[in-house]
Amino acid sequence: MRLPLELVEKIIDNFDQNIDSGPGPTDEERLRRSSLRLANNRALKNCALVSSSFLPLCRKHLFASVALFDSYTLQPKAVENLAAALQESPEIANHVRRLCLWLHCDSKSRCPLPKALKMFSRLEFYSVYTPVTFRIRPLDFEKIGPQMRDILLHPMPMLRSLKLNGIKNFPFYELLSCCPNLQDLQIAELYFDKPLLANGISPLKTIKLKSLSCGSANSNTNEEAVTMQQILRLQQSSGEPILDVSELVRLVVTCDTGPEWTAARTALLQTDRLKAITLKSNETDIASLDLSGLGNLLLPSRKTLKEIQIVTDVGFNDGHDPLCGLCEELEILGSQENALEMLSFKLTTASGIKFSIGSEWRKLDQVVNNFPWPMLKTINITIDISGLQNRDIHPESEFRSRLQNLPEKQLPTLFTKSKKDLEFQYAILTELY
Repeated sequence: MRLPLELVEKIIDNFDQNIDSGPGPTDEERLRRSSLRLANNRALKNCALVSSSFLPLCRKHLFASVALFDSYTLQPKAVENLAAALQESPEIANHVRRLCLWLHCDSKSRCPLPKALKMFSRLEFYSVYTPVTFRIRPLDFEKIGPQMRDILLHPMPMLRSLKLNGIKNFPFYELLSCCPNLQDLQIAELYFDKPLLANGISPLKTIKLKSLSCGSANSNTNEEAVTMQQILRLQQSSGEPILDVSELVRLVVTCDTGPEWTAARTALLQTDRLKAITLKSNETDIASLDLSGLGNLLLPSRKTLKEIQIVTDVGFNDGHDPLCGLCEELEILGSQENALEMLSFKLTTASGIKFSIGSEWRKLDQVVNNFPWPMLKTINITIDISGLQNRDIHPESEFRSRLQNLPEKQLPTLFTKSKKDLEFQYAILTELY
């Protein structure tokens, strides 16, 4: 019996189902998704060989996501193969919805990449990335070839998500005018020789963001990266803001400095429908992340907010509160009707560093126990220790023993699971050399 082509299409479409669903993005979840994609791609390639009628159905998924390097030394054959495939079958470009472009600081477009990129007119996710390290400088947009400049700024009316990382003098305004339907903006390590002007830009319309993420400068550079504060101040020539965050549902900010936390507060004051917030500190001094006032800022979104994540880097034996004052802010949120489902802490530190594991952790347990939290399902605490071998993180060391016993000693409510339907996860990860 021969199956109808419509049914075959639904079966093939099912290969991509549930790959990006579920919580995440934990390391385990990334690995699961990556393995599933590889298995699905193998199956799709086999299906494409069945008959000519199967080929376009499989191509839709095989070419939905493309990652490219603009360098013969990194990925020459893949770029050439893609360029050849597009020349032979231009309709392939219509299937590309997600493009991740890795550029080197001395990119001169020596390969067929520019011509290939020009054909991608239906992108929904676009990432331009330069891996900035102490050896690799940010990509200077003013020094790349004119072909690449034109292609990176071509109109993308369907684009919903834009990610920029490790770029210098990027024509930020012009790009925004190329993607009027942008909903998700992620920026990190953007640098400018001249100050970023705050007005005089005329995009097609104000861009209503649903998600905003702003990272910090790389510690290996001496340049000052553009901040969220600068981004939120950008205005059109009419005085209207370029970016409207009143409908923001997700906010990710690295609060390395006071102005960045101020910018985060500004964004929170403008929205009442936030669903997830992640606050990070990349500074070695944990005190740089001061969450005072967060509870009141989250109250307008208390009926929609489902996830709070705190990521800190503990770099000194300074005794500061590793929870950054969050317990007091949770008391404010917990005193009101709320929809919080997940609370996550990730502490990254080096071997030999000792931080407070006393009263602040007990206060977290009390906050969870003293308020109803009707929707709270998961509390996740991860302590990630890396660096040189040190006796303080040896399995038999006193500090390691205290870390392992932290749930039992300081988090009795969570440890004994006395709250029904609440899952408590606690892990100590070590990577030593």
